[in-house]
Formats: sequence, C-alpha cells, structure tokens
Amino acid sequence: MAPALVGGLILASGPLALAAPTTPVPKSSAGAGRQTYTAGTYIVQLRDKPVATNATTAPAAGRRLDTRSDAVRDYVGQLKQERDKVLDAVRGVRPAYTYQYVLNGFAAKLTATQAARLARTPGVVSLTRNEMLHLTTTSGTAATSGTAATTAGANATKSEAGTAATAATVTSAATGSLPRPTPPGSSG
Repeated sequence: MAPALVGGLILASGPLALAAPTTPVPKSSAGAGRQTYTAGTYIVQLRDKPVATNATTAPAAGRRLDTRSDAVRDYVGQLKQERDKVLDAVRGVRPAYTYQYVLNGFAAKLTATQAARLARTPGVVSLTRNEMLHLTTTSGTAATSGTAATTAGANATKSEAGTAATAATVTSAATGSLPRPTPPGSSG
C-alpha cells in the first residue's frame, strides 16, 4: 500500500508499516557524542511547544484551532525563526516537511554526521529515524485464521456469516494476506 500525505505527516495504511521507535537525544552534550546515527530520513522535534498546545494559541476546550488568528500567525513566525536557527547550525540540512501545529519540528533526509550534529544542537529535543517495518507471519497462522472464519461462515446465519467474513478480512489484513474473491455463481 502506498503512503499517504495527511496534514504534512506521512501516514502509511495497511499492514505493511508500523511507527518507528523514537531515538531520544541524550540530555548532556557528552552523551550526545556517544549516540550513533545512520543516514536516513528523520523527524526532528524542536523544543518549543507547537501551536495547538502553546498557552497563547491553543484553542479552548471543544473549539477548533484558528490558524488565521494574529496570535497563531505571530507564533508560527516565532517557531520558524527558531527552526531556522537549528537548520543554520548544521550545514546542508534542508527540511522536506515542516511541522508547527501539532508537533514543532521538521522532517529531513540526513547523513549520519548531520544527524549527530543536530542531536547536539540547542533547541533539538529528539530525532526519530523513519523506518519501514514489515509484519511477518507463518503460513500456518494465516491458513488457520482464514479457514476458521470460512468454516464459521458456511455454518452460520446471514448475520453471523457477515461477521465471519469481516473476521476473515480483519484476520487476513493483520497477517498480511488478503482472501481471494470467489467468482459469482461458484460455491465456496
């Protein structure tokens, strides 16, 4: 399944991707020097609060964030200035995406050296490497789950059959394989 761009964050749908764990930036600069990084795409979280949680810009409970208000526009400008300071501190870092409403930070393709330098840059809270993780299963798990749901569907009422078909789809999606459709008119 292809990833989708939603609100500036890349989301993957389907069973093929999971979120990668956060690689926290050590608090001391001495500890930051020991952390090793590899080249790749990272989400870099910055120190200042994002617009949605900042005391001067956060919406009241039950209200929507007014991204056109003067307070929000001013604060987004402040966040941009702070982000530019971080970007200027490490040569060659160009953000692919910037975030300021729900997360304050940016995504960028980094070399190992750039990632290590960013980790030591004042104002950087964490680096999270973007990784694609794949679900794995044994063929016995997928076959057993699909067979049980199909058998339940054959011996069930119409309502129960629908539930069994849903269970088969959910089980198959979780195991990374989808059931093959049965052609109309064939028994199945």
